[in-house]
Amino acid sequence: DVSLSMVKACKMKGLRAFKKDMENLDFKNESFDGVFAYTSLVHIPKQRIYNVIARIRELLKPNGILFVGIVEGKGEIMYKGSTGPSQQRFFARYGDTEFQEILRDYFTIVASKRFKLFEKQIYLNYICVKVK
Repeated sequence: DVSLSMVKACKMKGLRAFKKDMENLDFKNESFDGVFAYTSLVHIPKQRIYNVIARIRELLKPNGILFVGIVEGKGEIMYKGSTGPSQQRFFARYGDTEFQEILRDYFTIVASKRFKLFEKQIYLNYICVKVK
């Protein structure tokens, strides 16, 4: 995770965790059975998402699983944070077809689900497999 506090929370639960940036993952290729990226890829600008998805593919072992969840929508936006006006967070939102096209360049999509949470936000979830 990019957040040191999240890494500390994981370690307190007995998990191995590292402070890393998704755009600079320096793990050995084919070192993971699976990657869970739930609403984390929404913080990557669309022009760079292909690089991140390609790197995740490299990190997965053959037949490795990627579970990814994103926020449905259009475009890219900076949201003001709830802790003050100086706190802003970047979000890239995708349509289902748009994101599936990105994933299909690197993975086989074995399942997808669109669901609404609290009548506000729609999430798109995908289970993908790395096939050589």
